[in-house]
Amino acid sequence: NGSCCKMSRGETQNYAKELQSLLGTYLRPLQSYDKLSAVDIASLLGNMEEISAFQQTLNQALEEVAKLPENQQRVGGCFMNLMPQFRSLYLTYCANHPSAVNVLTQHSDELEKFMESQGAANPGILILTTSLSKPFLRLDKYVTLLQELERHMEEAHADHEEVLKAVTSFKSLVTQCQELRKRKQLELQILSESIQRWEGEDIKTMGNIIYMSQVMVQCGGSEEKEERYFLLFSNVLLMLSASPRMSGFIYQGRLPLAGMTLTKLEDAEGNEHMFEIAGNMTERITVSCSTSQDLHEWLDHLQRLTKGTCNTISKTQSWNAHSVSVSSSHLLHGQDSLTLGRECTLIWRYSCKTHATIRGPLEPPKILKPWSLSCLRPAPPLRPSAALSYKEDSSKSPKTMKKFLPKRKTERKPSDEEFVIRKSTAALEEDAQILKVIEAYCTGAGFQQALSSGGRTTTLFSSYSAHSTDNPSGKKQRVASYSTETHARKLCGIQSSR
Repeated sequence: NGSCCKMSRGETQNYAKELQSLLGTYLRPLQSYDKLSAVDIASLLGNMEEISAFQQTLNQALEEVAKLPENQQRVGGCFMNLMPQFRSLYLTYCANHPSAVNVLTQHSDELEKFMESQGAANPGILILTTSLSKPFLRLDKYVTLLQELERHMEEAHADHEEVLKAVTSFKSLVTQCQELRKRKQLELQILSESIQRWEGEDIKTMGNIIYMSQVMVQCGGSEEKEERYFLLFSNVLLMLSASPRMSGFIYQGRLPLAGMTLTKLEDAEGNEHMFEIAGNMTERITVSCSTSQDLHEWLDHLQRLTKGTCNTISKTQSWNAHSVSVSSSHLLHGQDSLTLGRECTLIWRYSCKTHATIRGPLEPPKILKPWSLSCLRPAPPLRPSAALSYKEDSSKSPKTMKKFLPKRKTERKPSDEEFVIRKSTAALEEDAQILKVIEAYCTGAGFQQALSSGGRTTTLFSSYSAHSTDNPSGKKQRVASYSTETHARKLCGIQSSR
């Protein structure tokens, strides 16, 4: 434990020296470099000065911990006490990092000359690029150091629980930083590239992007979910979609924040992290966020900018009472009753979908139809590939079914007895349908017409006559039945499977 604590202090001290060297040798002199604008220089610096100062504070705190007896050292507690500062500083740095990379890309020649003039080895731009990546890479190093400390620590140690909490906190912070960097990189891409089918003022004149994420939306009464990118500005919510080849973005509209109302929907199975947007100038939009944190961010920012409240209702209430209240308000403002009819239809469709009867994957729908002669024709199987195995010998292993059926998730594996019963039942049902066809043929008008023509009668019962004198009575009946069945199959267009 003592050696691990010493290693942690050594790592943090070395990192602090690297930051001081980066600032003193390159970043501070860069502020007087006239080849770059003040905005570009500020993007490169970021909050590196604050991170360096905080690193000194962390080193001092770890030095104080090291002075205590080993059984009283609280390394995990020290990191947990400073976790709010970690989170604030590193999230800020990661949010700025894509802008710094953009400056490095656009002014690579000027920056390479500057770095080499400050004594950096060729290529100097590489040293600056790797140095600006060290702060967020450092977070993974903290996770490794704390895990190594926990591995050599007894569970009864007073700091064991705090070390585990610190590991979890740093892992969560690493994930948040990665997601934030990706989002900021995407924002930068949208602001710098042209948007297809754009309408209105240039996006660069709309101000800074307050929040952005990828969501799924349902507009009005549509049940289809569509992927959208929401960009929130100070007075408008912009909607974009990705192009089919993911080569750019397509303009899908904008929603004014004035008069916008929010409704948070309770989580249900398959419908989680959802809220609804409504307004005087727009139809209702249901938004599905990817995570609970994303949902919280959207509701927090939108409530603050719209200065409104957010009610929480269930999905059923959202489609019933809420829809009727919206329609009633339309009627009060003098609009016709078509809106109410559309909303009521929407409620009815949702109710029908909710109360639909659940049936098995191979079970046909239970639809009552009037009987007709065509009902005697065997219906094609729901899964023809599965029907191939119905005629197999029941003594075979049920594993032969697997090569016919597509892979799907099963809740319970049927027993061998159930499998044999299922196959035999299907075969009996098919035989029953064939017998019905034979009966209809024998009693129908077509059969009467066949009796009047001796040629067709001889043809129909040729197999029966040929074998009636050579076989016992039992076998004679079987041959006749088989011949008649074969002829009925041909009349109905059924291929023999026997």
